[in-house]
Amino acid sequence: MKKWTTVLAGLFVFQLILVVVVYLSKDDYAAFQANEKLLSISFDTVNRLQIENEAHSVILEKESGQWVLPEKWNYPIDTPTLSQLLDTFSSLDKGWPVATTLGAAERFKVAENDFERKIIFLDGDKPQAKLFIGTSPGFRKTHVRLDGDDHIYAVAMESWKASAEADDWLKKDILSFDVTRVSKLTMADFVLTRTDRTLQPEDLAEQENPDESAISSLMDGLANLRIQSVNGNASKKMGSPDLVIDLMFEDGKAFNYQFYRPETTEDENGDYMLQRSDLPFDFTVAEFAVKPLLEATRNRLIRKSENEEDLQDDMSD
Repeated sequence: MKKWTTVLAGLFVFQLILVVVVYLSKDDYAAFQANEKLLSISFDTVNRLQIENEAHSVILEKESGQWVLPEKWNYPIDTPTLSQLLDTFSSLDKGWPVATTLGAAERFKVAENDFERKIIFLDGDKPQAKLFIGTSPGFRKTHVRLDGDDHIYAVAMESWKASAEADDWLKKDILSFDVTRVSKLTMADFVLTRTDRTLQPEDLAEQENPDESAISSLMDGLANLRIQSVNGNASKKMGSPDLVIDLMFEDGKAFNYQFYRPETTEDENGDYMLQRSDLPFDFTVAEFAVKPLLEATRNRLIRKSENEEDLQDDMSD
């Protein structure tokens, strides 16, 4: 009987300890509901982001309704990329914390002075939240910690999308245009004008026909030209251009392209500098994208009739 009394007394003490632990921690457990948002800020008021990693930092700023890079001459940001990132941040749920200690913060790279990335969300100059982004515990998962909070969470996001490098945020398709609206293209060796809804070389001889595939390839290459980087305002002259292209549109709008090969290029595959008349920036564009434009000639944009080709063959014999 004495033995059972001791056992029951021990069980009673254990139950008391369990009740105390649950009581003391119930507020903390209630705080970590799976559907509680990680960032309890109004993203409508966020108009500035500061993103930093060990080697780089960048500022994204909203001016007159448009996101720009103030350190890149207010060059426009790729809006879909930023919108997707902000949507990700606004939808992040806390879930349950995976750790709370300083050692864990350092191990998961979300400590104050040891992090993979740090993002500050601001309204003007007023910080709304500071988020530390760290290591990845698994596929499309990232450890994060809010400034002033010891809790570390594993959330559903890919940290590389929060780049601290300005070039990753550039609107790289800023040079694009609608080919169907082009009325005229002028290059050194030829002129294309719109005839019967298609662009054709001017002054076609009787035995010459436009090579629609070659013309389409040329126009698509120019219309889809993407920039690599922005190098400043287009206020300085860079000598004689290696290539000049003039475009006219049906609405009277006109673009003038001037491509330059930088003198500092150390190899034959260096990128080109570009200035376009309607944009106040100097761009870098890839050599492989410029090469087809440099190689475009009138002869490559026409097809000669079979009789003409036979005649030329006979003459060559």
